[in-house]
Amino acid sequence: MPGAAVMAWLAASPWHSGLAVDYAGLEIDQPRPERAEVRLTGLRDDAVSAYEFRLELDEAEAGWVVQSVERRAICRRGLGDSGLCR
Repeated sequence: MPGAAVMAWLAASPWHSGLAVDYAGLEIDQPRPERAEVRLTGLRDDAVSAYEFRLELDEAEAGWVVQSVERRAICRRGLGDSGLCR
Protein backbone atom coordinates (compact mmCIF):
# COMPACT_ATOMS: atom_id res chain seq x y z
CA MET A 1 0.00 0.00 0.00
CA PRO A 2 1.31 3.48 -0.81
CA GLY A 3 0.30 4.76 2.64
CA ALA A 4 2.78 2.44 4.31
CA ALA A 5 5.61 3.94 2.23
CA VAL A 6 4.54 7.45 3.27
CA MET A 7 4.50 6.52 6.97
CA ALA A 8 7.89 4.78 6.69
CA TRP A 9 9.34 7.91 5.06
CA LEU A 10 7.85 10.07 7.83
CA ALA A 11 9.32 7.88 10.59
CA ALA A 12 12.79 7.77 8.98
CA SER A 13 13.09 11.45 7.97
CA PRO A 14 15.80 13.38 9.82
CA TRP A 15 14.17 16.80 9.24
CA HIS A 16 11.78 16.48 12.19
CA SER A 17 14.52 15.95 14.77
CA GLY A 18 14.35 18.67 17.41
CA LEU A 19 11.17 20.31 16.14
CA ALA A 20 8.97 18.83 18.90
CA VAL A 21 6.38 17.69 16.37
CA ASP A 22 2.93 17.04 17.78
CA TYR A 23 1.52 14.33 15.55
CA ALA A 24 -1.99 15.59 16.32
CA GLY A 25 -1.07 18.23 13.71
CA LEU A 26 -0.25 15.64 11.04
CA GLU A 27 -2.42 15.58 7.92
CA ILE A 28 -1.86 13.19 5.03
CA ASP A 29 -3.77 13.45 1.79
CA GLN A 30 -3.18 10.89 -0.92
CA PRO A 31 -5.32 11.90 -3.91
CA ARG A 32 -3.71 9.19 -6.07
CA PRO A 33 -1.45 6.26 -5.19
CA GLU A 34 1.62 7.89 -6.77
CA ARG A 35 1.33 11.21 -4.87
CA ALA A 36 0.98 12.09 -1.19
CA GLU A 37 0.76 15.47 0.48
CA VAL A 38 1.85 15.66 4.11
CA ARG A 39 1.26 18.69 6.33
CA LEU A 40 2.73 19.13 9.80
CA THR A 41 1.17 21.95 11.78
CA GLY A 42 1.59 23.24 15.31
CA LEU A 43 5.39 23.16 15.25
CA ARG A 44 7.04 24.55 18.36
CA ASP A 45 9.33 26.83 16.40
CA ASP A 46 9.33 30.62 16.58
CA ALA A 47 9.78 31.08 12.81
CA VAL A 48 8.16 28.06 11.11
CA SER A 49 4.54 27.22 11.93
CA ALA A 50 4.15 24.27 9.54
CA TYR A 51 5.80 22.22 6.82
CA GLU A 52 4.15 20.88 3.70
CA PHE A 53 5.68 17.98 1.80
CA ARG A 54 4.78 16.58 -1.61
CA LEU A 55 5.93 12.99 -2.09
CA GLU A 56 6.05 11.21 -5.43
CA LEU A 57 5.88 7.42 -5.19
CA ASP A 58 6.54 4.55 -7.59
CA GLU A 59 5.29 1.00 -7.35
CA ALA A 60 8.07 -1.61 -7.26
CA GLU A 61 8.01 -5.39 -6.85
CA ALA A 62 8.63 -5.06 -3.11
CA GLY A 63 5.93 -2.40 -2.70
CA TRP A 64 5.64 1.38 -3.01
CA VAL A 65 8.78 3.52 -2.77
CA VAL A 66 9.12 7.28 -2.21
CA GLN A 67 11.03 8.64 -5.23
CA SER A 68 11.10 12.37 -4.52
CA VAL A 69 10.13 14.84 -1.82
CA GLU A 70 9.47 18.58 -2.07
CA ARG A 71 9.33 20.58 1.18
CA ARG A 72 7.78 23.98 1.78
CA ALA A 73 7.97 25.90 5.05
CA ILE A 74 4.94 27.88 6.19
CA CYS A 75 6.38 30.90 7.99
CA ARG A 76 4.86 32.24 11.17
CA ARG A 77 5.91 35.87 10.53
CA GLY A 78 6.55 35.88 6.78
CA LEU A 79 9.68 35.58 4.66
CA GLY A 80 12.79 37.62 5.23
CA ASP A 81 14.93 39.15 2.46
CA SER A 82 17.03 35.98 2.42
CA GLY A 83 14.03 33.86 1.48
CA LEU A 84 14.01 32.16 4.91
CA CYS A 85 11.34 32.49 7.56
CA ARG A 86 11.78 35.46 9.93
